[in-house]
Amino acid sequence: MTLHMEKIRFANFELNIPARQLSRDDQPIKIGSRAFDILSTLAARPGELIGKADLIATVWPDTIVSEGVLRVHMVALRKALGATATCPFVRAIPGRGYAFVAETETQPSPLAHDAADLKSVPILHGRDDTLADLEVLSGHGLISLVGPGGVGKTVVAQAFARRYSAAGADAVMIDLAEPDDTHHVAERVHAVLEQHPLTRGSRLLLVLDNCEQVIDQVARLAETMLAENPPTTLLVTSREPLRIAGEIVLRLRPLPLPGRSANAEEIAASPAVQLFLNRAGCSLPNRPTPGSSCLRQVTEIVRSLDGLPLALELAAGRAAELGLDDLLQRIERPLAILRHGRRTAPAYQQSMRASLQRSFARLTADEHALLSAISSLPETFSLADMRRAAPTLGEDHFDEAVRGLVSKSVIERSACGESYHLLALTRDYVRELHPPEGSPLKDVAGRSQVGNRPVKHPSAMQYLGLPISRSAAPTYRPGGLSLPDKPLSTLSPAQGGDNVTRAPPKPQ
Repeated sequence: MTLHMEKIRFANFELNIPARQLSRDDQPIKIGSRAFDILSTLAARPGELIGKADLIATVWPDTIVSEGVLRVHMVALRKALGATATCPFVRAIPGRGYAFVAETETQPSPLAHDAADLKSVPILHGRDDTLADLEVLSGHGLISLVGPGGVGKTVVAQAFARRYSAAGADAVMIDLAEPDDTHHVAERVHAVLEQHPLTRGSRLLLVLDNCEQVIDQVARLAETMLAENPPTTLLVTSREPLRIAGEIVLRLRPLPLPGRSANAEEIAASPAVQLFLNRAGCSLPNRPTPGSSCLRQVTEIVRSLDGLPLALELAAGRAAELGLDDLLQRIERPLAILRHGRRTAPAYQQSMRASLQRSFARLTADEHALLSAISSLPETFSLADMRRAAPTLGEDHFDEAVRGLVSKSVIERSACGESYHLLALTRDYVRELHPPEGSPLKDVAGRSQVGNRPVKHPSAMQYLGLPISRSAAPTYRPGGLSLPDKPLSTLSPAQGGDNVTRAPPKPQ
């Protein structure tokens, strides 16, 4: 159960969610774990009717229980609260569910949750290899799971955190998607860890999710944590690497697509097709898949969307409204129809346009210019193609723009580095911003920007007076690590090695 608040006060009670403690007049009250979960769920949504089935699914996500069991725990809860007919706190709506009727006051939390409480992780498709890679790397100090917006980094990190926790270790996940103007990242993380003392030993997995908006702060925090907290594994999800020593970068790419000559059975086994059908309701676990005619239409849709999970989910949601025939015709203008995401999803996941806006907000002027130029290139292109498409960019600015677009997961470089790929959705968004007829490439040599702030090359971080690590992070791919020429053991920390003197584990 994920609750984005730290304390809830009502009457003379205080519900401390991270500490799992209920107190009255500052005195702790003994309450069962299920009764606590019921109270937390209801109090987090005051005045809202919560159906019995929803309440049971939240409190007992992995167990089948009857309504009678719920009633037993509800009686125990009312007894602990000393509820009466005139002061019920929780009101039963016959045949429907329960509502918390007391007036509440909440104290926000830094959006953290234990991995053991991540009950709503959806079914993963095509990510077994990625999870296996993360398990292999789990003893490393810092792993960055990097990829474009909508590729599913958060879901993979949640699934890995649950596995890590199930193996007997502690795992905590903090969402940094929305920067907090009142707290620096380090303060938020320290506040969360104070509320989550190690309970299962000295191993801790700390997941910092959606770090691209506060990437510089996270980089500084990660360097400190690597030096001072050797038992900690730090998993970062971001649209770009931290670029610090000791970082292993694991690139998450869109889901594999069925081959052009694939038969119906091979198409049905494609992770991209499975995700679309699962979200559209056309295919569920242990049910037969649709016929090959339906699959062919789905195949064209998932190919048009490059297998990007968020785009597939949004398209699947529209399939129920439009039908596959109409959806296939309208997918040529994907940004116009890929909207209306899950009502509870963050704003940047409500549409593909919102997700792309979030990525483009961190691009420099040179990177925008280069993207505008290459948006007319074929699906796959070379470095020379990009150079010819952007002749007005100086050599240094061109090289920096290519590096930035690759680093920020806006364009993808092949494993051998000989070719590049621009996702169709990104291409469409670039053309919206820079129509080829009306927006010729401007000469922006010598200027760049972070947000609306003009800065000088080579680095915005230098302009802002921040330290830079110029060591390239090793990139992990299935089959091994791409490392510097020297073995890690011979490198200094500044060169990408791991010779940092570590402090001993703090006593528990």
